Amino acid sequence: MKSARDTKQDLRKELNAQLEKLIEQRNKLDPAFTEKMTKWNNLTKDISTLEGRIAFEKNQAQMAKQNKEENARRDIQKQREDEEKSNEQQEREERQREAERKQEERLAELEARRAAAIAAHRKAQARFTTASGPGQWGGASTSKKAAVPVEETVEVAVDRFAEEKGVCRQLMALCESLKPTETQQSGGKKKKRRRRKKKVTFSAHQFGLFGRVGVNPPKNITGLGDTISELEAKIEEYDNTPEEAEEAPAPEVPAVETEEEPQVCAAAESTEL
Repeated sequence: MKSARDTKQDLRKELNAQLEKLIEQRNKLDPAFTEKMTKWNNLTKDISTLEGRIAFEKNQAQMAKQNKEENARRDIQKQREDEEKSNEQQEREERQREAERKQEERLAELEARRAAAIAAHRKAQARFTTASGPGQWGGASTSKKAAVPVEETVEVAVDRFAEEKGVCRQLMALCESLKPTETQQSGGKKKKRRRRKKKVTFSAHQFGLFGRVGVNPPKNITGLGDTISELEAKIEEYDNTPEEAEEAPAPEVPAVETEEEPQVCAAAESTEL
């Protein structure tokens, strides 16, 4: 009995010693664990902060990229619009120059015809003046006045509707400049820009020009083509109208004194002989 009791006491002492040793080890490990736990918590917090910072920077970079792309797209669109406006302006100026050139050619043609008519008139006047000189026979002879007949007249063709046709061409150039232009797409295809039925406004002077040629001005851009066709038909109508020929007044030819050639009687001469 005593040996069993001693054995239990020894075992209890041994267990108590081990327990004290474990408690001592735990007490030693507890500050290290607390320190490492604090360090882990701090590291976790730092990681979360860095992840949030990285996400913020990524978002900022993405927004900056989108803004840059949007600005580039706007710049390209603005450049295209500027180019289209420049092309429209160039085409409008080209059509205006073409209309002015045609009008100048028409005026030059009329001026040339007028100059030719004046030259022909002067030539005829000089010819008549030469024909009305003194006779071939001199001396005191019986004179007789005779009028030289005028057989040649100078015809000058006058275009009565030159100004009206010039107004029609000017209005055609104006309508052409107001037409919507075509834009070039990828692949070489042309596409008309879709626009609403935009109203067309004219000045009082331009309304007066339309009223002068008897053509109604278009109300919107869709009626520009019909108005141009009406103006072309009006020019053709003017061209088909017969032109009046204005005769240049023939110069007044003074009466020409023609001297009779002296006649010698053959019978008288034979008698004298």
